[in-house]
Amino acid sequence: MKTDEEKTIYSLSNGVNSSYDIAKIMGANDTVRRKISDYWDKWEKAGIGEPQSSSGRGNRFKYSFNLEDFGIKLPEQNSKQSKNLPSKNVNIQSGVKQNG
Repeated sequence: MKTDEEKTIYSLSNGVNSSYDIAKIMGANDTVRRKISDYWDKWEKAGIGEPQSSSGRGNRFKYSFNLEDFGIKLPEQNSKQSKNLPSKNVNIQSGVKQNG
């Protein structure tokens, strides 16, 4: 992954966040939301994630691994963005719902 944007989108693609959620977290518009879908298509073809079914708004995608487990540093802003997650209380690193 070459850009901070791509790393951030991948780390937020935990199977719970929709493309709408990720775009909102990133403070982005519909252009970025379309880019998220393009990344998801690229990553599915590369075998580093898979689409998730959803009955809610927006598509979902689940990454196959945590970038930091492979020594890929996440952008600093990512920790700030995690505080803006929707009320799903999702840990962006693990993709695990937190109680509370």
